[in-house]
Amino acid sequence: MKRREVKAFIESGIKALSETAAFNTGKLDEFNRQPDKRYPFCWLDSIGVKSELTVNYMPVDDWEISIYIVKQDALGSAPEEYEEIIDQCDELAQQLIYQLNNQISGYKLAMLKGITRTPFVKKLADCTTGVNLTLTLTAPDTTNNC
Repeated sequence: MKRREVKAFIESGIKALSETAAFNTGKLDEFNRQPDKRYPFCWLDSIGVKSELTVNYMPVDDWEISIYIVKQDALGSAPEEYEEIIDQCDELAQQLIYQLNNQISGYKLAMLKGITRTPFVKKLADCTTGVNLTLTLTAPDTTNNC
């Protein structure tokens, strides 16, 4: 898979789950510069990749994916209020994992692994609360060197 294909794969998974969730990608610092954000917002942090050769000399890429699933919070929110937001974002993250897994089930040698969901409270300039979903997408490198 190529980088643009990985981004399109993540975006299609998010769109399949929720037509109301906004999506964008880039460095996390850029999140604050997005005008008129709709919530929930799914932000795909810039993707890193590790490549290796298999025993058959087939290149395989491990795409390190980090998605922030956020909703707006209030500065003075009580724990029961921000915990409810975390629960909602975590449910969306769980649904996204299921959706992405279904999408790759037909691909040979592609899989999701190392999945974590880490909550955060009142981060970024918009005072957002949610879940950081991280995972590794392992897929063959499709570079054609011929």
